[in-house]
Amino acid sequence: MGASDEFVPEVAVIEEVIKCSVLPIVWRCEDEMGESLRATLDVYCSGVKVLSILVDGSLTPSDNGGGGAMRLLFRRTHAPNRHRFKVEAIYPNLEACATGFSGFEVDGDVKLEEPGIQVRTKSEIFRHNVWEWQGW
Repeated sequence: MGASDEFVPEVAVIEEVIKCSVLPIVWRCEDEMGESLRATLDVYCSGVKVLSILVDGSLTPSDNGGGGAMRLLFRRTHAPNRHRFKVEAIYPNLEACATGFSGFEVDGDVKLEEPGIQVRTKSEIFRHNVWEWQGW
């Protein structure tokens, strides 16, 4: 399976991935660093940006919060009701960058079953000094 297996799911699936996998790691980063994090999350398919969503995890948004960028990719699997996803985040303008913190990566899968969308995070990685997209 390669880039040709990438696709864009329904918006409800994207929203559920943000709610269940992206926001929890953003909140942990905010707690640890003491900074507000916001980013534009771009959904890509085969190298083409198809959708952008503002992700602001802070309970107290401010104009000086860390602005970053996220990429969200989806890939089909052999099971028609299961899809993989990967999120990469890069925050180049944080005070925490002095420690080398540059963002995070989340991998997981989505199952489309009754009673609804099930999101499972398989791995979370805090990145240090990684300033370029890694992809699959």
